[in-house]
Amino acid sequence: NKLYTVVSALPYSIYKDICIGLWGNLDSFRQFFLIIQSDVFAKLTAQSGKHYGPLSVIVQYLFEITKLIELPPNAFYPQPSIYSTFFHLKPKPNQKQLNVRQTYDRLKFLFSSRRKCLSKDGRRAEELKPLELIEFACSP
Repeated sequence: NKLYTVVSALPYSIYKDICIGLWGNLDSFRQFFLIIQSDVFAKLTAQSGKHYGPLSVIVQYLFEITKLIELPPNAFYPQPSIYSTFFHLKPKPNQKQLNVRQTYDRLKFLFSSRRKCLSKDGRRAEELKPLELIEFACSP
């Protein structure tokens, strides 16, 4: 099997759909080099709190994430009003294969009630680690 490398600047309006589609076929990809708005990158790499959500759980579960460089608006033409981040995603070895769309939808449901306790020790979704949430979302 040939493994591909993806290099792309992801449009803000559809980045979630693109990521979910690509990451659902991880066995075809070696790595990803992506450019995205810096605020979106911060959400993807959030460890907890209000910016921690379904996509950050999935990306942190599936990949080793390396920020390569932050790009100022004047690095582009036409010049946007925001900063962008160029980063690298490398699939973690021996990671359990996910149905990414289904997992995303289940995680979205879990995060929709942020005050609801999900664990026996009273922790909410934004307080659980990616592995804990993936196991919770993928359980029958």
